[in-house]
Amino acid sequence: MQYLTLPFVVALALLVTLVPGASPNAVLAKGPALAFTPESGSAEQEVSVWSQGWIENVEVRLFAGFATTQQEAFSATLDYVGPFEVLRSDDEGHWETTFSPASIPGLELAVEPGFLIVRADSDELPSYLQSFNARTFIVTAKGQRPAGSGAIDVSLDMAEGEHAELGLWGWRRAGEGNFTTSYGLVPVSFEPTISSVGDGEYEIVVVTDGGHEPIGPNTVDVTGARLCLNPSCHPSAPIIQVHSAFRVTVENAEIVEANIVLGLLSDRTAPRQEPAVEALVTNASPDDNGHASLIFGAGVLLALLVVGAAAVGYRRATG
Repeated sequence: MQYLTLPFVVALALLVTLVPGASPNAVLAKGPALAFTPESGSAEQEVSVWSQGWIENVEVRLFAGFATTQQEAFSATLDYVGPFEVLRSDDEGHWETTFSPASIPGLELAVEPGFLIVRADSDELPSYLQSFNARTFIVTAKGQRPAGSGAIDVSLDMAEGEHAELGLWGWRRAGEGNFTTSYGLVPVSFEPTISSVGDGEYEIVVVTDGGHEPIGPNTVDVTGARLCLNPSCHPSAPIIQVHSAFRVTVENAEIVEANIVLGLLSDRTAPRQEPAVEALVTNASPDDNGHASLIFGAGVLLALLVVGAAAVGYRRATG
């Protein structure tokens, strides 16, 4: 057993470092950790920022930063002002306040549209919890949204007479490579939002456990395209061939709707690999950046280290 100790601890430490529970949304979540109502508007727009998933009975401080580009808004060098408000969560972890972007003291807003980042933090959280959370409010100017703030609101419906419980969905910019699996296995109906997209054409594909795919207007043939069953599209991940996708165009950073109807295609000329439901990755975050693959790799490493150490221990014991 002594030969197992070091490799076991190393691999276990790696796994603990990578588990999704360490993310801000996980540790603060009973509902949305931070939310805006509405999520966009002019600099004079009255905005409610609130949380139903904060830690109970702690002081909450609000800071704000503004940028005209996505790159600057989400960079570590963004300057914040504040706190522009200090409040306290209640016994259920709820807090809420109202303001307008233009009313935040010391915050310089540009004449062009941009991104308002509101950061909430608390010094009173336990040391093992993330101490802050941030959310983006889209500031419009003369009705225009900033570049890169487009969004696609997706709704999935079944064709008349058709029924399916679960589906696998992904999206990509038209003409690019593999579809990105954003959430893995999802219930039908499912209404996700694809956020922070630039102008251009996008293709959305859905494959249900019954073989249904998008049908009707706005669908295009993508026979042979690859839909990864793993959010990082790792080369070793299993793939599924898809036949059709729903195409939508985003212009002027607008929010567009993709109302997708799922049915059985009339002709299937390409070979098909049906999704193995039990093998699908579920609830992967759109900004996962390969996190699931790292967790899988750490698990494999743990297994190899334990087996290897056990073999060494056995040889020494019997030698």
